[in-house]
Formats: sequence, C-alpha cells, structure tokens
Amino acid sequence: MHSRNIFVSIFLCFTAIVAAQDRSNYKLLWEITKNNTVGKSYVFGTMHLQDERVFQFSDSVIPAIKNTEIFALEIDPNIMGGAIKEKMESYEGTQNIYKEILSEEEYERLAQKFMEINGSSIEDFPISHPLMIESALSPNISKETDKRTFLDVYLFGVANHFNKEITGLEDLDDQIPDMEDIPKEELRQAILELIDLDEAEANQQLERLIDVYYQGSLEQIYYYLNGWWPIDKVMERRNTKMVKSLDSIMQRKTIFAGVGAAHLPGNSGVLDLLEKKGYTVRPVGATFNDPEFTFDLKVNEDDWMTTTYKEAGFSLKTPDKAIAIPMSGQYNIYTVADLYSGGSFSYFFMDYTGSDLASEGNIIDKVIDNQLEDATNELIGRKEISVGDSNGVEVVMKTEDGTMRAQYFDIDNHLFAFLVENQMSELSSPYVDTFFNSIQFFEREVPEVTWETLENDLGAYTVQTIGETTDLSRTAPDPSNPDIEYFLHLFSMKDPNQNTFNLFRYNDQPIGYYLNDADLFNEQVSSLLENQGKILSEPKEIEVDGVPGTSYEIELSKTYHARAHAFFRGNRFYLLLSQAISKDDTISENDTFLNSLKFNPYQPLKLDSLITLNDRHQIRMPQFPELKETIAYTASDMFESYNAYAALDAATGGCYMIQKITATPYLRSEALEKFYDDYTEDILEYNDTIIGSKPSTLGGLPSRQLLLQNGNSHIRQKIELLLDGRDIILLLSYVGEDELDRVDTYFNTFEINGTSSNFNLTDSKMDLFVKNLKSKDSLVFESAKGAFSYYIFDKSEEKALSKLLNVKFMDEGETYSVKNKIIDEIATLDSKKSLKTLLKFYKSTNASNNHKTQIMGWLPELTDKNALPAFFEFLQEKDLTIQEDVDFDIFNGLKDKPEVVVAESARLLSVLKYEPYRDGIVDLFSNHMKDSLYGPKLYQYSEQLLTYFETDAKKYNDTIQRKQFSYLGYTLISSYIDIAKAQQTLSPTTERALLTLADSPESDSSIALRALLAAIEKEVEIAPEFLSQKMENLYNRYEIMEALIDAGLPDQVPENFLAPIEYGRLSLYNAVGDTSFDYYPNTITVVGEIEHEEQQYFIYSFSFEDDDATYLGGVASTTIDVAELSPFEVYTSMNEFDSDNWKEQAIKMLSTE
Repeated sequence: MHSRNIFVSIFLCFTAIVAAQDRSNYKLLWEITKNNTVGKSYVFGTMHLQDERVFQFSDSVIPAIKNTEIFALEIDPNIMGGAIKEKMESYEGTQNIYKEILSEEEYERLAQKFMEINGSSIEDFPISHPLMIESALSPNISKETDKRTFLDVYLFGVANHFNKEITGLEDLDDQIPDMEDIPKEELRQAILELIDLDEAEANQQLERLIDVYYQGSLEQIYYYLNGWWPIDKVMERRNTKMVKSLDSIMQRKTIFAGVGAAHLPGNSGVLDLLEKKGYTVRPVGATFNDPEFTFDLKVNEDDWMTTTYKEAGFSLKTPDKAIAIPMSGQYNIYTVADLYSGGSFSYFFMDYTGSDLASEGNIIDKVIDNQLEDATNELIGRKEISVGDSNGVEVVMKTEDGTMRAQYFDIDNHLFAFLVENQMSELSSPYVDTFFNSIQFFEREVPEVTWETLENDLGAYTVQTIGETTDLSRTAPDPSNPDIEYFLHLFSMKDPNQNTFNLFRYNDQPIGYYLNDADLFNEQVSSLLENQGKILSEPKEIEVDGVPGTSYEIELSKTYHARAHAFFRGNRFYLLLSQAISKDDTISENDTFLNSLKFNPYQPLKLDSLITLNDRHQIRMPQFPELKETIAYTASDMFESYNAYAALDAATGGCYMIQKITATPYLRSEALEKFYDDYTEDILEYNDTIIGSKPSTLGGLPSRQLLLQNGNSHIRQKIELLLDGRDIILLLSYVGEDELDRVDTYFNTFEINGTSSNFNLTDSKMDLFVKNLKSKDSLVFESAKGAFSYYIFDKSEEKALSKLLNVKFMDEGETYSVKNKIIDEIATLDSKKSLKTLLKFYKSTNASNNHKTQIMGWLPELTDKNALPAFFEFLQEKDLTIQEDVDFDIFNGLKDKPEVVVAESARLLSVLKYEPYRDGIVDLFSNHMKDSLYGPKLYQYSEQLLTYFETDAKKYNDTIQRKQFSYLGYTLISSYIDIAKAQQTLSPTTERALLTLADSPESDSSIALRALLAAIEKEVEIAPEFLSQKMENLYNRYEIMEALIDAGLPDQVPENFLAPIEYGRLSLYNAVGDTSFDYYPNTITVVGEIEHEEQQYFIYSFSFEDDDATYLGGVASTTIDVAELSPFEVYTSMNEFDSDNWKEQAIKMLSTE
C-alpha cells in the first residue's frame, strides 16, 4: 500500500540526506546471468522524475538497452495509459471516500487545499479514486531545465528507437489497487500528510532525494529506505511478482528492466530474490563520459487512436484514448496525458448557435484574448491556417506551465479547438505534427429527429423529448445549505425543428430533509431563474394531474426568450425550461415540450433495509438509510441517548425517519396519554397544525398517531409516537398528500421483541432522587441534580425534599448547588408548609449566605401572609447585609410588586449603603419609576438613590476597580443615568457623575455616550473642547450632534463635522455598523467622488478590525438640514475593494442598488 504513489512513498523515504556529489559507489545498473539462460540481462533502478540530473546515468545504460531483446518497465508502457484511464473512469461518479473517512474539519481542509492547487472544486473532480486525488494534491515541482518526460518513459523511448519488444513485469492492480482493498486508515493518514505538506519543504526533500539517486549508491538508498519507509508486505509481494516475470522472460530472451530504485536493495529486494533463484547479479561499472543519447520520438500512426464525431463533422488521431472532462454547461474537453512525449493533447468543440458568443464578433479572437487576460500567458506567434476548405488560426503561446500550440476553427457557429502543451522544442516535432495533420472536417451528419417519450418509473413522470438527450445529472450542493448535497437529475436536449433548447430536471431533497417552507422554495426557484436572466411577467399558477405548479416567462442573458414550468409534488421538485435559440424567436405558452409533462402513479414503497435500534426495537426502511448525527445530552436534559436513521423513498422523494430517544429514569407523567399530549406539543414546529391525532398501536403497545400540516408547506407529517419503558420511539414521515396511505406500510414493519422494562411512568421518583443525590459517584449525583431542570415535583414529595436540606452533598459550596434547586422547588410548590420549611432552613447553620439570599428572593413571591414581613425582617440583619459574596438578587420577588416598593421604601433604601445590594435597589426603583401609577410616588427618592452615584461612577471608570466590585455593572450605572434623566434639576454631584462617566477612557463605551447625552439633555455645562473631542470618535458623533441640536445648541457642532464628505463618512459608519454587537468599521478612507445619473456621490473604502478584507461604500451627497438631521443615503458592496478599478466598481454598486 505504501508504494502505491511514488511521490508519497519514495519521496518521503529520504528526508534527512546530506548533499554530496561522490559517484564512486554508483550501482544502479546490474547485470543478471545464469548458466542455462540465453545471455546477459540487466535491471536498472529508475526514478519517475523529469529533473535533468536523474538523466545523468552511467554510460553503460544505453548499450545495455541496445544489446538486449526485450525492454520492460514495471507496467507495460504501451498499455499503461489506457489501462489507467480505464480503471480511473470506472470510478467516475462514485462516492468520494474522503467524505466518509475524514472529519468535517479535515474534509474542509482537503477541499481548500484542492482548490488552492487546482483552481477548481474537488466536488467537480470527475474521478474519485484516492490515487487520482492524491496525485492532484501533490506539489507540481518543476524547473525550466526539466526534461520533456520522466526518466522511465525516456528509457522506453530509447527502446522504441531500437525497435525493442516492450513488456511489463506486473499488472496495474499491483500498483493501483481497487479502492475497497486499501485500508481506510492508511488512506486517511496519506491524505492528511499531503494536506499538511509544505511546498517549500517538499521541494527541499525532493532535492535531497535527487542527490542520493544521482550518487547511485544502493547502500545509501537502502539505509534511508529502511530508516524512513521500511519494506512492507506490499513491497515484498510486488518484488516477488517482478522477479517471477523476469525469470520467465530470461529463460528465452534477454531483457533490460527498469524498476523503481527502491525495489532493488535489501532482503526481499529484487536483487536478493534473483540471487535466491540462482542468478548471478553484479553491478555494471559506471563511467560518465558519453554525451546524452538523443533521438526523435517514433511515430507509429497505426498505434494512434482515430476518433470520429459524425454529428460535429470532424475526426482526428490521438496517441491514446482521450478522457472527457466536463467544462461549463454541456460541453467536455477531451484530453490525453501522453507519457511518451511528456505533453498533453486536448480538444473541444461546441455549437454556440443562439448563445451570447454568437453576438460577440470573432469568436476565435475572443478565445485567444481570454487566454491572454491571464498575466502568465504570452503570445509567441500567430498565423492563419486551413484544413481543406476550412480556415482557422494557429497560435503558439507561453503559459504558466510551459508552452502551448493551438489551432482554432469557426465553422457555421461551431467552434473547434485543438491544443498541445509541451516544451517549446517539441511543439513543432513530427510527433506533434501527427496530431494536427490528422484533423479532418466533413459535412455534419444531422440525424432525423422525432418526438420520443421519456418515461421514468422512479421519477414517476413522462415527458416528450426531441433530439439527442444529454444526461447532465450530478450531485449538487443544496442552495440553502451548501454543506448538504442532493442528487440532481438533469437532462438537456436541442429541438432542431423548433430551434429551441430544452431542459428538464427533477430532484428529491437531501436525505433527512423535506420541503418545510413552500414560499422559501418558490423564492429559490425565482432566484434560480433570475440568476440566468429576468422574469418578464407575473408567474402563473398551473396544474398537471392534480399537482400544482407555476409557469414563468423569462428573458435569458438579456437576449433569449424562454418559459419554464415548476412543480412541487410531495418532497420532489420538477422544472422544465424551453429557450429560443434565435434572439428573434419566442416560446409559445402551448410549447409541446413544456406541456408534455405527465405525472405517473408512484411505484410501491420498497422497504429493503432492516434497522435494528437495539435488542428490542427494529424496523424496515427504504434503501440506503443514513445514521443521523447523535445528540450530546447534558445532565440537565431529560434524555440520555439519541439514535436516529433517515431514508429516502426513491419512488416519491418522501422522507422517512426513526428516532429512539432514551429518557432518564426520572421521567414522570401523571398518565401515558398526558405524556403523549405533552410530547406532541414539544415536537411541534412553528406554524404546525395538528389535523389528526388518535390512539394507535405500535408493536402491540399503545401509541399515538399524529398528522401535522405546516402552514408554510404542502408537506404532510405522519407520525407514530410510542413510549416503551424509557424509550421514546418516533416514526416520522414527511410526504405529499397522495403518499399518506403508503406510510402505514412503513409503520407496520416496526417490531418489538423481548420483555418490557419494569419502568413505571406515573410513579414518584423521589426515592431515586434521595438515593442518587447521596451517591459518591459524581456522574450519578450530577444526573440527579440535573433532573431538577425538568422533573415536576408535587406536594406529596415536599416532605422528602425538605429533609434533603439537612443533608451535606458533594457540591456543597457551589454557587448554585442542589440545595438551591431544592429551595426553588419548595418555593414553587408554595404549600402551607413551604414558608415554615424555608424559614427553618434559613435560620439553621446549614444555610449558606447564597441559600439565604435565594430564600430572600423567593419570600415576596409566596402567598403566605407572613412571607413579606419575614423578608423585611431578614433585610435588616447585619450578618446578611455585610456579606460580599451575594450571588442572588434578593429583590427579584419585588420586581412585579410596585405597591410593596412604595409602601416599604424606607426599609428598602436603608440597605442602599451596602454595596452588594446597591445595584438591586437602584434597578428596582428605576424600573418602578417608569410605572404610570406608582412611579410618581417614587420620584421623591431620586436624590437619595443617587447618593453614591458619583462615587460609583469614578470606580466604574477605573476598570481595575470595576473588576474588584461585582456590583459595579452595566445595570447599576444605566439605572443611575435613567434616574438622573427623570429629575427636574440635577445636583452638582449628579452632574459631576455624568461628566465623569462621559470622560471614560474606553473609546467606544455605550455608558459613556449615554451619560454625555443625558448631561446635554439636562443642560449640564460642558466644555466645547470636550464635546469636540468626543465627536472625533465616529461611535459617538451622530448621537451627540442630535442631542446638541435638540437642546438648541447647534452652534456647538463643529463645522468640519458638517462638511458633506465628512458627514458622508459618518453616515457610512452608522449604516454598516451593527448596534446589537457594537461592531463598527475601524477604518473608513475617502477614495474619491463620482457623478452617476446626475447625482454626486462620495466613495469610501472601509474595513473591520477582525477582517482582512476591505470593502467599498458610497454616499449620495445632499444638503444637510441641521434642524432636521438625517443621514445621507448609503450604498455598499461586500465585494472586496479594487483600488485600481474603484470607479467601475462604484458605478456597478450604485446601479445594482
């Protein structure tokens, strides 16, 4: 397995080599003899590289090839290209295995790396075999001095020159195993190494590797091979097979065999295995005096493949079978990567009749100009050419990867392109000329077309088609969530009679998803069409076989008339589109293709997959069910585990799911029907309506069957809900109206085996609480503690709860311990005994300060008439109020009792001096002052409430002190400001407090801004310099300007801030900022001014602190009315700012708006 990829294996074997040039121990060529064989044979260690240094082999290599009868590489080079192509093509369209073996984060890294290296998405890569993906990720390390092809292929060329018989020593499967035979963990590790491989490091490692090979010492090669990449079972097996092949051949003929140098040395290496078979092997002496052997590539046209395209009207020859690689739309580019010449031979052709290209002038010039837009491309030569009566253009161009010779022909709105990429010296060789000279054009054979019926049983439709139908079906990302994929069935056809282009598509939703919002999907259909053009008229409602749909009239590419019909049938979407090819034609509402769709009855529901949830529950689902992501529950959740599967009904697109959710042992309900009622409410989503609910039976147990309808969708949800012990079973289906009957078939396959559990839903779980809360096992304890979040205690359990207040638990001392939860439950029960229990605990030594303050918060909420007096009695206790570690708001119970606050103001205000209670008191009074009935009765206490305002403001501005005093939070300071604003006149201390806060050292402080605005509103004297300084910050400026104008002080707004270009900057700042998160741009730079449609605009660039990108914004310059201040109209583009083309970018932004 490790040697399946030379770059990944051999390359990584040599990572710590010291460069040297000593070649005295060169032993890459070995002579092989045996008494009963026909003569001398040779084995030579090669490298699959193009670096010129690996071609500096010993003088004995070429004569050895010349003097032997057969030449062999590991794989027969004559068939290797075709065999690899055939094997790789067999994987086209198969599942990308890396989605299965990598995590989401790892796969995202793989996709990014693939895009960086190849400039295209891995999702569009047609071949999914790991070797091809690894190859596409391997760094392309090349030099200008590199040879045209690889060393082993060069030797093959030499052998061809000498007319040697060619063969291979092993089969393709030995080097490229089937995907399913490769251990997944090895695949995973190999791809992760490639993802993390640094190109600079890879280049350094390759240099070291080439140096070792150049020296030619097998001992050194073996030393590093054994140290970094020991010979494994796969390498031994391959070595054994190659030696077996050599032995068979050498019985009758002499052979020169080129194999990877790593195969030669060591125990079980090729040399060792030959000796064990009785052969004598010796290194051939090495000299390095002869010049490099050169030869012309031998062209044997009989071995080239002729391909004829009758309907396109041309034929040509290629060195091997071309692979079709999808381009945009329905077109392919056909490519041969020719190892023999080291170049690539490619061609494509397209009928552009009716497309935008037809109206863009000389299409050949357009293609060439597009290529030259790439700064790395350079035109070397151009000339007019002809093939028969067809005229064309030939260009030679320097590209990023080398040089290219291309020929283009434009014949009757058909573009033909033929391209060869190779080194410059090869582009005019006889070998390359063979390709170009083979091109022949002839009259296209247009087949007679008639209407045919395209019927699909699984798709449940019939549609009439004409002309050749092209299947463009593929996996595609979901428009609303690109991380999710679905399969898109897509077919295109051209009607030569009507001169129209027709398209038909349908798709089901991704597995586990359904159409829950019809409006959203209708918007996506409109968006899909508008992305290609514009909708010309109001969409019309249509209907086919009872299935509602929508008809659209469209203009595509601002030129071509088209119509489309869209339908949602259950969970499945259908779209038909007919487009005129001529810009002067229109599509009729009675178009044959559009109106040919018929919906067929669905095929029966197939339930082929048996899903076993556990030893007790199993069900049959449609094929290829997917295990859904598990849910990680916490101790405070009612559930322990979640197990779910989803499957797609291939005949309808219906979504089928099963969920098994195991509840904790604290699950309780007063009756099974009550549980079903409550759980039904829990699973309802927004706008769901229960249109059916009835008792049912599932697996012999009583269940609840539900039928739901969501107002946003035509999809029905048919559900079976079952509680079996602590297991909640949900059988869910999301289907169309005409699929409902088939759902029962699914429900009826559910089976229950074994005996039922002894869990009782209605029993009290109090004994379990008592037992587990006393447990020394932290997991057991936390589970019981977490159950307080959902368990509903009743009054029969209050006594046992009360006793637990005297128990010492393992979370003693925590801020919110189990005793705090018990206090909440007893207070919630609010029985005749609750107050007595709470007061008893309050006065006990077991109650911490947190417990006491929590009880204080509950007392005003209790209905017992003695509760409030107890609250105010405890409020005066010195031992409580002097505590600093209060973590509960003891005034929480008074927040909805303004009458109590009014009546007990004196006692409440008496604790204002205690800092831990100050924020609660001030906030309490501040909120009730807003009450229209009781607020006026509390205004008299404003000055008293502001007693500590100045002191606290100073502490608040000191961020160190703010951290030291927990009461100094936003709530306290904000409440102070609210109370100050409600006063008629301010005291000097309150004025100073506001100005202190306004002078905050924090640049973007909302508290500082509120304080300054309050000071302006209350006519506090503020130095103009201070105001001007604060307005320098865009965060404050607009609000301060508004406040000054409202206060009748517009002259205090500096004139420079009212300059149109500066006011425009402020308008942009506020428009792109987010007040909810205080997220505003940190830089806004004036770019310039432009005029667009008789309106002047200021253009700016802007950026955010945590975003490396810079964006473009524009502001319409209008007259500033200081009396009625309003921001300028703002335009933005979230495309990155282009400093070189900002004017064009700005015009586009303004036009889009």
